[in-house]
Amino acid sequence: MKKRNFFQYFSDCVTRDYFNFSGRARRMEFWSYWLIYILITIGTSVLADTFGTQDLIGGNEQLWVIFIPILLGFIPLLAAATRRMHDLGKSGTMLLVYLIPFIGGLWLLILLLSDGQDGTNRYGQNPKAPAIPDEINLIGVE
Repeated sequence: MKKRNFFQYFSDCVTRDYFNFSGRARRMEFWSYWLIYILITIGTSVLADTFGTQDLIGGNEQLWVIFIPILLGFIPLLAAATRRMHDLGKSGTMLLVYLIPFIGGLWLLILLLSDGQDGTNRYGQNPKAPAIPDEINLIGVE
């Protein structure tokens, strides 16, 4: 099995898994996407501020320039976070724990940093598992 790099995980999230809320995602997949998403958002914000994107009437168009990558990247971020929860054996609705004041964000951060369940759970096979199944588990199975 070929090892994937940081940018391949990001690329998969924005292409193949854009609307994929099923299956499981490794920590590396989620955090790779999250980090590049944040860097793109900050970069867009800096560029918009540097070039001062304002229209002739005097309104501020910077917000639209900044919100474009935020809006385009939010769905794959939500999908990757949902798959990350599936890797822990939890439902994607567990992301709503973030709404609990004070401790919700910390609790969600701990969950997102936790190692996934070994083996197969109800959401699919462990993404860290090798592609070839153990032969010992195939004995007696037709």
